[in-house]
Amino acid sequence: MQQNEGESAAFRVIVIGYFSVGKVTFCEKIATDCQWDLTLIEQLGYGLYERDDFIENQVIKGEIWSTLGFQHYRRKILKHIEKCDGIILMYDITEEGTFREIQMWIDHLQEHQIGPPARLLLGNMIDMDDQRKISYEEGRQWGEKFQSKFIEISAKYSDGAEHA
Repeated sequence: MQQNEGESAAFRVIVIGYFSVGKVTFCEKIATDCQWDLTLIEQLGYGLYERDDFIENQVIKGEIWSTLGFQHYRRKILKHIEKCDGIILMYDITEEGTFREIQMWIDHLQEHQIGPPARLLLGNMIDMDDQRKISYEEGRQWGEKFQSKFIEISAKYSDGAEHA
């Protein structure tokens, strides 16, 4: 967390996951200001969201970077991870491919010792539990491997999104 003049604190988080796992919906549910500049997205591979919270008599300025889930942005994403205070790895509980993508990210980050200390593994789309392909236990085990907190949410219905 970095201290900025005139602000109590600033916190930057990056959200990573395959396209279509619900990153944009999740970010829009928790953000207070969205900046989806198409030029920024195409050049940098992410959208920027902001959220201000008042915690223990301090204003916490939060930046949430939602990455595009395409391979050709991977190098840019890796550079941004190093600038972040937190990382959220997000997958869709109904799509095995999105979970395998997250497993590759976890292995890569651990192999190269990249990544911020604040980590969250996030399984999305619990509103579609009848189509679940990834068990809660599988997600929890990978959360332990990533040394992170693990939760499941429905970004669509905001079920659990605030806890993330």
